[in-house]
Amino acid sequence: MSRKKAVQRIEQVVNEKSSSLDLSELQLEEVPPEIAKCMHLNLLSLSLNQITSIPEWFGQLSNLTVLFLSFNQITKIPKVITQLPNLRWLSIEGNQITEIPEALGQMSSLTG
Repeated sequence: MSRKKAVQRIEQVVNEKSSSLDLSELQLEEVPPEIAKCMHLNLLSLSLNQITSIPEWFGQLSNLTVLFLSFNQITKIPKVITQLPNLRWLSIEGNQITEIPEALGQMSSLTG
C-alpha cells in the first residue's frame, strides 16, 4: 500500500506541476523511480522510511533546493548528491551512514 500511495502522490505532483513532494512515513524501502518524472521539484522529503540507498538518477533532479532523507537506513551518501547545483539544505540525520563523499563538504551552497 505504501508504494501505491507514493506513486499516487508522485502522479499528483506531476499533474499539478507542484514544486514539493512529501513521501515521508510511507515505509518505503527504496526511492520510487517515478520521482525522476518530477524534474521541477524544489523540495523532496523521503524522511522516516526504510530506504537503504539513493539511486544514481537522483542527479536528474537538478532543481532540488531542499532534500530530507533523515531517519532511514541509508549507509552511503552517493556522489550524485554533490552534483545537485541548487541544493541548499540536506537533512541526513538518523541514518546508518558510514560513507560521505568528500565533495559534500565542498558544496558552498549548502546551509544545513
